[in-house]
Amino acid sequence: MDLLGHHFVEQLISRFGPGELATKIV
Repeated sequence: MDLLGHHFVEQLISRFGPGELATKIV
């Protein structure tokens, strides 16, 4: 489950970029 979550996060980063992802989290 943790591994799956990490993969999901990596897909979000590759899709939105680390900058946009940070603004979405905050």
